[in-house]
Amino acid sequence: MSSLASCSWSTRFPSQRSLAVGWQAPHRRDGVGVEPMAFGRPRTDRVNSDGRAETIAAKLVGGRLNMTLGRVSLALIVATSVACGLIAGYLLAPSPPVEAQRVADVQERQREAVAQNEPNSSAGTPPADYFALERKLEEERALREALEAKLARALAGRSGPVAIDRPADRSRGVVARGENVLTPKPQTPIGRHAKQPKKPEEWFNRAALVESGLSSSEIQEIETRWEQYEMEKLYLTDEARRDGTAQSKQFYEQLAEINRQIRDDLGNDSYDAFLFATGKHNRVVLKQVIANSPAGYAGLRAGDVVVRYGGERVFHPGDFKNATSRGDSGAATSLDVWRDGEVLQFSVGRGPLGVQLQPKVAAPDRSL
Repeated sequence: MSSLASCSWSTRFPSQRSLAVGWQAPHRRDGVGVEPMAFGRPRTDRVNSDGRAETIAAKLVGGRLNMTLGRVSLALIVATSVACGLIAGYLLAPSPPVEAQRVADVQERQREAVAQNEPNSSAGTPPADYFALERKLEEERALREALEAKLARALAGRSGPVAIDRPADRSRGVVARGENVLTPKPQTPIGRHAKQPKKPEEWFNRAALVESGLSSSEIQEIETRWEQYEMEKLYLTDEARRDGTAQSKQFYEQLAEINRQIRDDLGNDSYDAFLFATGKHNRVVLKQVIANSPAGYAGLRAGDVVVRYGGERVFHPGDFKNATSRGDSGAATSLDVWRDGEVLQFSVGRGPLGVQLQPKVAAPDRSL
């Protein structure tokens, strides 16, 4: 039994066509025939139940080709994405701000200027601002020496005169409760001649008394008494230091007694000039007045200058405090103050008044 040679085309899938050329052996009942030859080599076809042959080699080649193409496509996609990202980042990257560039230029110019102003080590020439700094240092040194000298004078009780601030102008038509206006006197500025500087080496400022209008005989009398006063203090201080009693209560009481003696000898007007010439406090100013206090109820104001208390002249805060503590507590007492160019009299009770005192130095005024 023989069969004729046949040439057949077999197609596995609609999208894939494979060419099978060769001799096809007769089929046996078990479905297996003799392996034919395809292009000079054995074929590896397998016969399906439907009678079509499947080429295993063509199938493997097609699968590998598809896999290779897929990998190449994926690599191209990734490379394209990376390139697009780099290009977009470069195009969208912000340029440096113009202001920052300007600041950098200014700093660079400053560094160049500093480098140019640096001293030349070979020539020994200092920078331009060296002499200015040296002058400033000399001024500060002179100022420090002046302050030290002023402090030494203050500690020695010989500080220069200080002017009294003139009280603020107030309406003369308004009279506070408790005020009793005396006969107006010519307005004399308390701060007149108060800013006359006293030389550091001078103990007694004779020129200030001359400018205050005192006669030569009065000035000579005050100066002679001042010399006696100073020598008495020097002898007393020397004796107290030798005895070790310079800080004792007895020593200060003796100094106060010497001060009372010179005040009694000179009188109020000359003693006022004596204090002014020696740079001592000779005025007491009410710095603050408590509203709900005897002074506030009486009509006293901040800026009033205390002239007399109970008829006695007041030159120092200690005089005023001692006067308010004498006599019966609450007893009515007269208090004279200088305000707006005239002397006003108030009635207050002895005892605390509710005021803060501030000592001042002012030119002597015999109209007070």
